[in-house]
Amino acid sequence: MDPWFASDVQRCLDRFGTAWGSRGVPEIASVLVSDAVVEIVLAGVVERTHLDAAAAALGASCAVDVSVGRLTMERQFRSGREEPRTNLSAGRIPCPALVTGRTDDASVLHLVSIEVGGPFCLEGSRAERSEALAFVALELSMSPWGRQLEVSLIGSDGPFPPALPVAMGVDPEEVIGAAHLRRLQRRRLMDTHGWMTLHDARRASTEPVWNTAVVLCGPAVPTDVETELGELAQDQLAGLAMVTVGAAAGNRQLQLALPQAALSLPVRGHGAREAIDGLINGAAELSPADSIDGSGLAVPPPRRSAPPEAKVRPPVEGLGEAPSPLADTVGPCIEVRVLGPVEIAGSTRPFSRAWARELVVYLAMHPNGAANDLWSTALWPDRLLASSSLHSTASVARRTLGVDPDGSDHLPRAHGRLQLGPYVTTDWVRFDDLAERDDPSNWRAALDLVRGRPFDGLKATDWLVLEGIGPAVEARVVDTATDYAEWCLDTGNPSGAEWAARRGLLASPYDERLYRVLLRAADAAGNPAGVEAAMAELVRLVADDVEPFDAVHPETLDLYRSLSRRRSFAAR
Repeated sequence: MDPWFASDVQRCLDRFGTAWGSRGVPEIASVLVSDAVVEIVLAGVVERTHLDAAAAALGASCAVDVSVGRLTMERQFRSGREEPRTNLSAGRIPCPALVTGRTDDASVLHLVSIEVGGPFCLEGSRAERSEALAFVALELSMSPWGRQLEVSLIGSDGPFPPALPVAMGVDPEEVIGAAHLRRLQRRRLMDTHGWMTLHDARRASTEPVWNTAVVLCGPAVPTDVETELGELAQDQLAGLAMVTVGAAAGNRQLQLALPQAALSLPVRGHGAREAIDGLINGAAELSPADSIDGSGLAVPPPRRSAPPEAKVRPPVEGLGEAPSPLADTVGPCIEVRVLGPVEIAGSTRPFSRAWARELVVYLAMHPNGAANDLWSTALWPDRLLASSSLHSTASVARRTLGVDPDGSDHLPRAHGRLQLGPYVTTDWVRFDDLAERDDPSNWRAALDLVRGRPFDGLKATDWLVLEGIGPAVEARVVDTATDYAEWCLDTGNPSGAEWAARRGLLASPYDERLYRVLLRAADAAGNPAGVEAAMAELVRLVADDVEPFDAVHPETLDLYRSLSRRRSFAAR
């Protein structure tokens, strides 16, 4: 977007919010910009008295169209080549997810807020929609207000270079979990501060929780996932804007402008393919000033490739980048152990406050750090603590962890956000590293790290579920256990398979896949009593008051029938 247009859009939206008053500023559906005026189109029904009052506050330079809820403000003409009047890197726009829509007047820039009234479905043929989705991603990622957006692409392998801040291949469950958490956080903050609309909140607060997660859905997104994302996109408190190439019922059609208008590219006479190629070819040179910091979501920012000579621990799946390779030259000083009862090994002194320990665990599972409002809401979802209490908790955690070999705090001081230093790691990182390798001996070493239910002993556990971290860790442990068990069974080692299943059950005691491994391992060992014992153990675990076997998964029941020597039952 031309910086002059961007500057005037932000300036006019600031004027509009100020003129409306301190509370209840309506959401903005779109903005139309020409050389002469900036026209603001409001979302929903707005009372005429409020519109008239805003117009009066804006003065003679503003006109109002009450029938459609529009305010039109004069904008100053450009004069020479001086710098734009507004510092875009410092300001905050109340509707950052603006996409250039189609308009019949080539002299008018039509900016559609995809955060309001969504989800949106792109128009055109399948090929045209996929190409248009690429332009939405590129336009948003290079937006002057890009620091307020976290853009992710799912269900598509679009032609986007890593230099652009678009998160590729993100698990939709992470996006959904983060949206639910963000909705809780936003609702609590709005209730606490008396903010009536999202516009009010963004004018009053710069916290990342007010950022917008933009999810772009390609053709490979399952229908049920797209439906759930679409439902979240209809709730502004979820902070999720959605654009899809699908044509689900109820989705609004989004008509995009031509590529050269949408991206301000000198590509007159060229098609969309050439425009994308031109952007990609120069993307490595880009370093947008307003890049996404990724702090408002559990979804990680795009990963960067490490230098070939650097030994970097693998990233935690779905939880952001791994710690700095600097720590590997000396080795981690502190390990946060979460694969069982929570332990923090290597700290300078024992934790005197439980909440300081909880903070360290939360930060350890968020290697990219977290804003204060994010970690405080995760730890105290039903309370709003004073800043002094948050500061005290962080200080205790800092003193307890101590300093690293370089003399720096393991929990560095920072304004508004916290992030652990490079010498703090987790047993989950070690597990992930070992489980990812091809050698089964490494899988066994990973399973050796499992001591019980992950994160056992934490007082605050909602964030583990809402962000999908807890289920993801359990699932990865079970997958590794079954992989190692299958290898053991294939190589004639039933005792190893039983051991693997038992390690998996420590983390996920109700997973019947592991009980099926126990049944097969006992049968492979020629132990019919072991088959019966494993089934009896499962039945005791899941039995209801009516018929115990009705609570067992049919696949498990079929396997047991094929292996059991209790013919009276197996013949049923």
